[in-house]
Amino acid sequence: MTRPAGVLGTLRSLSESQTEQSQTTARVVDQVEKYLSTGTVARICQVSPMTIAKWIDEGSLPGHTTPGGHRRVAASDLVRFLERIGMHVPSSLRQNSRLRVLVVHRDPEDLGRLAEAFLAASDRYEFRGTTRGVDALLLVGEWRPRVVLLDLSLEDVDGVQICRRFCELAGDHHIEIIALTPQLDGSADGAALEAGAAMCIPRDAPPARVLDFLDGMLAREQGGNNAVTSSRRLDDCTTEE
Repeated sequence: MTRPAGVLGTLRSLSESQTEQSQTTARVVDQVEKYLSTGTVARICQVSPMTIAKWIDEGSLPGHTTPGGHRRVAASDLVRFLERIGMHVPSSLRQNSRLRVLVVHRDPEDLGRLAEAFLAASDRYEFRGTTRGVDALLLVGEWRPRVVLLDLSLEDVDGVQICRRFCELAGDHHIEIIALTPQLDGSADGAALEAGAAMCIPRDAPPARVLDFLDGMLAREQGGNNAVTSSRRLDDCTTEE
């Protein structure tokens, strides 16, 4: 079967990018991480660092604690927090506030189509993708995505087991794992949810539907609702007719 040229081009670029990243992971991570200290967040919000720490501990402001005990806030989370409470968002902060999405998919063609969709929406999303679970573990631990779309049918690792590892690696960092399954309401769905996935969607869901769903997630967060959805399975994210 002949692959569309656009998909081939995206996959080629994606492969080259991931090869370079695996060789220089530490340098790349240092360049792309956009986490702010409580002091920086306090100056933006015009409150004290102690108040920011209190908001983080109470769950009002999403954040995590480093191994050294320092609290950090993702730029994207701070932007949504400021928008929710009606405060001004500095333009420099907004530029660093894109939602980080990692897609782990066994099918290179499907991964390429999703890559094209996310790259076309690069004003809202930072994208990384891989077909290998072992590479995904590195990205979750170092790049720290906000959302992971995880194919449960990976070839190199067990999808449910790696879902558990993602949750362990995330630690205090808030991460939403969305399992991609070949069939909804199957045994794999239940196992994924028990392993820490927030919900399940069809593996063959069209990229446009996936982005629509994530856009809705962002809108709900801006409205103060941090839940991915009220249901743990998304039944309307199906293949286009």
